[in-house]
Amino acid sequence: MAIDWDRRTCARKGHVTYAPDDPRLRIRLHADTALGEVWRCLRCGDFA
Repeated sequence: MAIDWDRRTCARKGHVTYAPDDPRLRIRLHADTALGEVWRCLRCGDFA
């Protein structure tokens, strides 16, 4: 079993998110859910 060090770092230190001004990049990093908006973590790729 391989360890995903990016996820381990996010579990310890928190996710790194970013809200860009460029609309094309913003679409790729942002999503709306029933609970509100979420942003993709730049480190591990999960939405937080």
